[in-house]
Amino acid sequence: IIYVLENPGMPGMVKLGRTRDLEQRLRDVHSTGVAYPFRVVCWVDVDESLGLEAQLHLLLDPWRVNGRREFFALPAHQAQALVLRTAGAMASRASPEAWSTPR
Repeated sequence: IIYVLENPGMPGMVKLGRTRDLEQRLRDVHSTGVAYPFRVVCWVDVDESLGLEAQLHLLLDPWRVNGRREFFALPAHQAQALVLRTAGAMASRASPEAWSTPR
């Protein structure tokens, strides 16, 4: 699963990564000392999540906040659009909100 998360304590920034268990990942990132819980912007389920994540990180590298972290200074709706465009037909499932009009 490739996901895009946002946090009200970090406006204008998203976290883009991959996981096998999104609910567990949300619990994990909330336990890192952030003041507010993360919110899922969108997710897509793909067989080649490692390759897709690497491709997305490469595309988003100019917006990367820290070279060692998966945070990008990018509005959530732009990250969502990029994930959906890049995943395309590879996505076997996606979050329902991923297909709604981005905020």
